[in-house]
This record gives sequence, C-alpha cells and structure tokens, in this order.
Amino acid sequence: MSFLQPLPPITVGNADYDRLMAIAETWRSRRPDVAEMLMSELSRAELRPQGGLDPRVVAMHSRVLFGYSHSRDTQAVTLVYPNEADIAAGRISIATPVGTALLGLHEGGSIGWLTHSGVERRITLHKVLN
Repeated sequence: MSFLQPLPPITVGNADYDRLMAIAETWRSRRPDVAEMLMSELSRAELRPQGGLDPRVVAMHSRVLFGYSHSRDTQAVTLVYPNEADIAAGRISIATPVGTALLGLHEGGSIGWLTHSGVERRITLHKVLN
C-alpha cells in the first residue's frame, strides 16, 4: 500500500511525531505495510511544537469530518492510538490507512492511496471539529 502523488503538505506536533515513530518501529516486523506507510508520512511532515499546531490540522485525538472521493457520505471520527481504537464509537486508529492519511492533513486537503487490491482510495478533510 502506498500513497499516490502529489502528496499534500502535512504538519505534525513534536510529541505526536516522537510517539508515532516509536510505534512505527515496533510494527516493522508484524505490520510492515502499516509501519512503512506511517514512517513515510512522518518523514515528510513539517514538525511544530505540539501546542503551536494550527487548529485546522489533524493531530492525534482530533475529531474530524472527512469524505471519500467515491462517495457523497461524510464521516466524523477521532484519530487515536491503536489501543484506543473503537470504530463503533467513532475512534479510528492511526494504524489504518485512513488514520495515517488523516494525520497532519490541513482542512481542505486531500490524499489518495492504493489498497492491497490495487483500488485507489482518496479522502478529503472537510473540517477539524475540536
């Protein structure tokens, strides 16, 4: 699974970056595709102090409204660490392609990736709700 070009700019807080890099390192052996995708995103992120992030940028624990390009539906979810995930409660893990795609995205930004089966998925961030 890999992101499609062109990639939008992303911004990540220093504390989120440090914790997520550590998580990605632990995934290298058991979930290499997820680890690679997350590390790739983190490597291109512009880092900011955690408290200085623009409120229109998705950080960990942000509640967001986004949509898929193949659907008119929108979803409201909170981006969380894997141990906090509960899709029924609207908490989506950073360990998913959608979670990784949302990280650091600015309102109005869009990003696409290819699934394992070769299908393109693209999401657009409509609003950071918190």
